[in-house]
Amino acid sequence: MRQNGVPEEICPAPNPFRKARPHLPSASLSDSVASTTQHAWIMKTLVLILSVTLGLALLVIAAETSAGAKAILRHVVAFKFKQSATREEIKQVEDAFRDLKKED
Repeated sequence: MRQNGVPEEICPAPNPFRKARPHLPSASLSDSVASTTQHAWIMKTLVLILSVTLGLALLVIAAETSAGAKAILRHVVAFKFKQSATREEIKQVEDAFRDLKKED
C-alpha cells in the first residue's frame, strides 16, 4: 500500500526517469478552426497562382510554336547528277523545284 491507502496496482510509483512537462494551455476550438481555415486559404491561393503560371507558360509556348511554324523547313531535296547532265538540264531541275514552293 502506498500513501492514502491506495494500492500500488491502481496508482503506480512515479517514474524517476520521466521528465516533468510544463503545462501548456490548450488551444480552443475556435483557434483550431481559424488555423484550419487560414491553412485552406493559403493552399487555395498557392494552387491558383501555380495554375495561372502554368497556363501562361503554355500560352507562351503555343504562341512561339505557331509563330515559328511558318519558318520551319518542310522538305529537303538532294540530287546527284550524272556527269553527262548539262548545266541547262541541272538548271531546269533546280527551277522546277524552286517553283514548287510558289505553288503552295
